[in-house]
Amino acid sequence: GLEGGFGYDWGQEVNLENMLQTIDEEQLVIVAHEIGHGFGLPDFYETADKPNDQWPNCIMMAGSSMTVTDSDGWMLRRVLEHLKPRYNF
Repeated sequence: GLEGGFGYDWGQEVNLENMLQTIDEEQLVIVAHEIGHGFGLPDFYETADKPNDQWPNCIMMAGSSMTVTDSDGWMLRRVLEHLKPRYNF
């Protein structure tokens, strides 16, 4: 079944039970990770998923960071650069 969730620029689907189990945590890591998918960010679980071997820890590399990092911000800017011309904004 659906563990965490998935999403892209068209929308998002998450496992409600998993999201609600973590809603009272100080750092909403799973929620932040899944919101990243809503912004179109990919998972970086495997070495082959990363742009290079020195890719820094990020919220999209589940378990490697407890906060949003500079590399997450870089990925979000890249996604928005590609969406701007697509939707003329």
